[in-house]
Amino acid sequence: MDDRQHAPREGSHGVQWGLAAALVLMIVATGVVAWRMGSSNQLGGTSWVLTELPHSEVGIAGHTVTVSFTADELTGQAPVNTYSGEYTAGGTVFKVGDIALTRMAGSEPAMALEGAYFDALTNVTAYVYDEETLTFLDPDGVVFLVFERSQ
Repeated sequence: MDDRQHAPREGSHGVQWGLAAALVLMIVATGVVAWRMGSSNQLGGTSWVLTELPHSEVGIAGHTVTVSFTADELTGQAPVNTYSGEYTAGGTVFKVGDIALTRMAGSEPAMALEGAYFDALTNVTAYVYDEETLTFLDPDGVVFLVFERSQ
């Protein structure tokens, strides 16, 4: 048996320690980012009315769509049905969980808007927020939904 096959290479311990240190720093940084994201949800206690549904051929005129937020749940009124579900928001990241909604039927335009709204809402991954406007975006930064603060 040749002892050279099992002998550690010169300097390999330094590389291993460097990789271990980089891994620890990455884990710590990820934890800090996750903590900050989780603690920066400013949507809780706010209510909004949909004003734009870009990238959809369905019009919103004549229909009201709302969303209200608690710390971790959203509720609202779509054109026909009420809905609720869980969400997470932090930093600029936004994610909707499963949505529960009533199962009432409405006019064809109202149901088309409702379908387009829920399709957009469930594909949102980010948000931009100020005192008057809430904008939801997809993974590519494309605007999916725009809301104005409800009075």
